Order: sequence, then C-alpha cells, then structure tokens
Amino acid sequence: MTAIAWYRRSHSGKATVWLCRCDCGLFEYRRPGTWVARPFPDDMCRACLRAKGPNARHTAPERLQRWCEELRSLGLTDVEIARIQAPGATVEARGKTAAEIREQL
Repeated sequence: MTAIAWYRRSHSGKATVWLCRCDCGLFEYRRPGTWVARPFPDDMCRACLRAKGPNARHTAPERLQRWCEELRSLGLTDVEIARIQAPGATVEARGKTAAEIREQL
C-alpha cells in the first residue's frame, strides 16, 4: 500500500485521510494510524485482504501478473499499463472498458 496524496482531515479533525494505492492497483482512503502504528502493517487493500491466505504476500506477484493480463486482454498496451501503475496515477481500472480507462489516462 502506497500513500499517493493527502485527501482531507478526518471527521474528528484529529488526523488526516490519505489516498492510498495497493500493489494490485486499487485505491483506498486510509488514516495513517491504520498502517503506521502496527508492528507488521497490512499493506493491502480490502479486496486483497479478503483474498488473503497464509501466503498472500508470496502470491502478490501472481495477482499483479493476472491483473496485467486482464488489462492486456482488454486491448491495453504495456505502456498504458505502466502509466496506470505509475506513482500518482489515479486510474480506476476495475470493471472499466479499455476506452474508459484510456479516458482516465
């Protein structure tokens, strides 16, 4: 999970909320306390955590490869996929067509 950008103050006003991106490409809003304070922080989105098994960190490269293959099957090029994965990119690819993804790029 990578913090991409500051989003807003929390509802309580005592913390902040960040836009974060999982290695699988999904985005989530998180407060720093949800990952910084833990001795072994979970650096996955909720979808990855649901799929988490005993070796989820070991399967991350395979999940990333499947995600890339799904995007290629939509007709996206490797250059476009790299732009989606680039730090700071806020492209939502889940459930989108290639044309919708390209509009976001």
